[in-house]
Amino acid sequence: MKRNFIAKLAFAFLAISISTACFAEKNLIITLDRDDLFDFHQVVGSKSPLEITNFNHPNARREVVDIILLLQALTLGGVDVNIKFEQGAYYARNLYLLEQGKLALSPDTVWQQDIDKISEHVYISDTIIEDGEFYAGFYTSPNNHKALKAKSLTDLKQLRFVSNKHWSADWKALSDLSPITLVDEPKWLSMARSILHDHYDAMLISFRSDPSLQVYVPELQAVLVPIPNLKIQLRGSMHYIVSKNHPDGAMLFKALNKGIAMLKQQGRYKKAYQEVGFFNQYAQNWQLIEP
Repeated sequence: MKRNFIAKLAFAFLAISISTACFAEKNLIITLDRDDLFDFHQVVGSKSPLEITNFNHPNARREVVDIILLLQALTLGGVDVNIKFEQGAYYARNLYLLEQGKLALSPDTVWQQDIDKISEHVYISDTIIEDGEFYAGFYTSPNNHKALKAKSLTDLKQLRFVSNKHWSADWKALSDLSPITLVDEPKWLSMARSILHDHYDAMLISFRSDPSLQVYVPELQAVLVPIPNLKIQLRGSMHYIVSKNHPDGAMLFKALNKGIAMLKQQGRYKKAYQEVGFFNQYAQNWQLIEP
C-alpha cells in the first residue's frame, strides 16, 4: 500500500509538471504560526512532504498532519505549485487574509462555525474531521496537585483556565464549563508558560501519541500533562478552505477536493490521526465531561 501510494504521488507529480508548467512557475506563500512551522520541518526533515506516509514522530500532531496531507491532496488532485511556508499569521488573521484573497488556502483545517462567518468568500472542502470526532484533554502542570485531583465537572469549575477566544470551539467548550476564571491569551506558548508558572491551572490540548499523553514544550523544556481520566468534546466539523477572491482559488479548490477524496479512500486521514494520537486509544474510555 505504501509503495503504491508513493508511486501514485510520483506519477501525479510527473504528469502535472508537464501539463501545468505555466502554473508551476508561480509561488504561493502560506503563513503558519511558529509552533506549526517548527513541527512541520521537524517531521519532514530532509524529505519531500509528498514522501511522508508515516506520522510516528514526536513532533507530529493534528495540525502537521493537515498541512502535509494538504500538499499531498493538491498533488494527487493535479496541481504542482511551489508552496512556501513562512512564519506569520495566526488562526484569526489567516481567516481575514482568506476572506480578502490575500491568502490562497488554509494550511490546516478550520472549524465550520468560523467558516460560516466568511462563507461568501471561501470554498469549503469536503469534511476532514466530522462533528463529534474532536476530543481534548485538560492539560496542566505536573506540579499542580489541585488540578490533577479533579475528577468531575464540579472540580473543573474551580480551576482557572486559559485559552484563545478566536479558537471558537475551545472557547465555547470552556465557557460552557463556567469555570471561576477563563482568560484570553492569543499565543499557545504563552498559555503553556502561564500554566507552568501557576498563573492559571489548565488549557485544552488535543491528545498526542505518547502513552503518557504528556505534551513536551521544547521552548520551555517542560511538559504539560492531562488531568487523568477526563476529556471534553469540541463540537463542529473541520474543513480546509480556499479563497474565492484569490486568482487561483477555483483551480486549487477543484484539485484539493479531488485529492482529499483519494486520500480518504485510502484511509490516509484516519491512519495519520491515529498515529499522532488525535484519535486516541489511551483516552478512549476516559470520562466525557458534559456541561
